Amino acid sequence: MTDTASTEQTGPAPGPSAPAPGTAGLPGQGSRPPQPPGPCPPGFLERLGSAAFARVNEVREWHELPLPLGLLNLRVLRDDLRRKNLYDTYGAGGERRRRATSTLLPYRSYDGSGYDPYDEDMGRVGTRLDRNAPLDLVFPEGDEALMSPSPREISRQLLARRGFVPAPTLNLLAAAWIQFENHGWANHGDNEEAEPFTVPLAEDDDWAEHGGTCPMRINRTRPDPVAHTAADAPPTYENTVTHWWDGSQIYGSDEERCRALRTGEGGRLIVEDGRLPADPRPGKECLDWTGMNSDYWAGLSLLHTLFAKEHNAICDFLRSHRPTWDDERLFHTARLVNTALMAKIHTVEWTPGILDTPVLHHAMNANWYGVLPRWVSKTFGRIGTGEMLSGILGSPTDHHAAPFSMTEEFVSAYRLHPLIPDELTVRDHRAGAVRTTIGFDEMQGRATRSSVDEFGMSDLFYTFGTSHPGALVL
Repeated sequence: MTDTASTEQTGPAPGPSAPAPGTAGLPGQGSRPPQPPGPCPPGFLERLGSAAFARVNEVREWHELPLPLGLLNLRVLRDDLRRKNLYDTYGAGGERRRRATSTLLPYRSYDGSGYDPYDEDMGRVGTRLDRNAPLDLVFPEGDEALMSPSPREISRQLLARRGFVPAPTLNLLAAAWIQFENHGWANHGDNEEAEPFTVPLAEDDDWAEHGGTCPMRINRTRPDPVAHTAADAPPTYENTVTHWWDGSQIYGSDEERCRALRTGEGGRLIVEDGRLPADPRPGKECLDWTGMNSDYWAGLSLLHTLFAKEHNAICDFLRSHRPTWDDERLFHTARLVNTALMAKIHTVEWTPGILDTPVLHHAMNANWYGVLPRWVSKTFGRIGTGEMLSGILGSPTDHHAAPFSMTEEFVSAYRLHPLIPDELTVRDHRAGAVRTTIGFDEMQGRATRSSVDEFGMSDLFYTFGTSHPGALVL
């Protein structure tokens, strides 16, 4: 992603192999550390477009406009979000000491550091999630205020499933896909068990009858382990994975985990008899050994295994053409290719599938390829330095109003439970015949690997491809 996640910018983040213009004076090259370019103020046409579409959107949304106007509307909205909806939780005073990257490596680092020429720690695992809302508006309410109206009653009245509503334009792989991608972008870590929220229950609530406590107790989000230096700053939270779009859900967010997933030969990941190995940690043997396996279920197992195999296929192809490359170079190059593949799928296939409008189809393809016909880029290469004509890939690095990170609001937008079905009808991939029907509990958590072993990846992929997720409705 090329920006903080407020706008769902698609395309891989410019990595250290594509530094911003004007970075020739990096440390170690005989000059003082460079300063990042500040955000450019909007020009007259940008301000005019913003004002005009603000009036238009009072009566018609972007997806209701004719295609050319809809595309222009999305461009204006994206520019507005880049200027007005990116807030650094470290504060303008530089609470986090920023240091220039001494050596820009031509591949993804293990912990997400060293991607930006001006800020070595930007997006690194262990740095904070930022905000899309101004920081003075994100102070939490007290516990008493949070319980009015009751979160439990909101859940019961608006979110509780009273019947499965399928999304007929999607298959179940789309539901697994977004969780797979999210696990590579952001995670708060394990919730705090001390001082949980206590949620009172209505008299007719059946929570206790199903084994729940009364009142309901909800663990708090793990707080930022680094104390604030500013007394007037709102609470912040740490990302326990890299912020970047770098496939960390497969490769891990630290070197130790990553090397434990590799064979050490030919750049390959460990895949045994067509499957990822079992997690070697005590109590985790029911899960796959991969970069991130929290909230794991059969859908995630399919995709983690598939892209581990894809990584190995890329390694084999590279080695056939570059026999002198060692394990490390093969691994890092294959990771770049695999990550770009995932980013492209998300940009030009998943997102237009979820938001299925003509405007979005054209807009997401323009994000990747630019608005010019593809033959232009194939014939002449990139046209111009910006992203509009030839797409985000290869455009200059620009973090706009704040250093790159995932944001709390972006994470909050993904509430995936409506997508997950109550049960799955498993079908034979050769004839399409029904094998059996299982509940969701029979394919998640402790049952994950056993369910994949029982039904096999071929039948499960066919089943997921011919089953619908739930519609995103109340």
